Amino acid sequence: MIAGGILFVAILVSSGTLFATNLFLRAHAQSYTGTSGTLAISPSILPNGTEGASYSETLSVVSTATTTSGPFSWSVINGSLPSGLALDTATTGTSTMISGTPDSLGTFTFTVNVTNGSVAATQTYIMNIDPGETAAATTSAPTSTAPTSTASLVAEIEAIAAQIQTLEAELASNAPSAPGASVTGTTTAFYRNLTIGDSGPDVEALQQYLNRSGFPVAAKGPGSAGNETQYFGPLTQTALASWQAAHGISPAAGYFGPETRAKIAATAAAPFIPAPSSSAQ
Repeated sequence: MIAGGILFVAILVSSGTLFATNLFLRAHAQSYTGTSGTLAISPSILPNGTEGASYSETLSVVSTATTTSGPFSWSVINGSLPSGLALDTATTGTSTMISGTPDSLGTFTFTVNVTNGSVAATQTYIMNIDPGETAAATTSAPTSTAPTSTASLVAEIEAIAAQIQTLEAELASNAPSAPGASVTGTTTAFYRNLTIGDSGPDVEALQQYLNRSGFPVAAKGPGSAGNETQYFGPLTQTALASWQAAHGISPAAGYFGPETRAKIAATAAAPFIPAPSSSAQ
């Protein structure tokens, strides 16, 4: 204490808010009237911003002083606002604005101060600037693939099957003649084993036999009735395996061996006579 009635000032800081109390003492027969109160800044938390998107938030003075009044001075005293945003420091009223369009990503920490010369308040903010929708879609959106319909799958399978049949026909037309079928007049007798990859007139005769016996090699195109080829491919193997299973030959694997040849000779009602080939194969 200073003698003679000199002014005492006590300053207390609590929870980030400056609380000032002025004590005036009566001296020399003069009186001093004082006021007390606190200031705060609202809101205490600011929403995050988005890069490239307009941003605007209001800051306001909250006071408990009975006679606290402006003009007020607003400023950023620590840190910095996100690039593209600014605090309106020209205003002297009880509220101001943080506004603009943020143009960079990141986390920003800054402290805003407001004072009327007698009391003051500060508020620290942490603000994130997030990517815009276009940037997020460009960097993180997964690539989607439209589901394939059943009809399109069936069409693709049929197209592949047609290509296989065409290739079989081309291979057969280019394959050299191979022994295996003895032709005497119009009667064909099989005397060699046949499997995948073989070719020759006996293959064509076998396809004709299977087609006429109710075990068609193909429904249409190469291998079908009237379009038999001289190439033993997967279609011929499948048709022969079905014939073997129906006639008790095991294993029914589509291999044209002695047991199958003997079975054909035993079950044929008459010597098999192949139809004339429409192409030189």
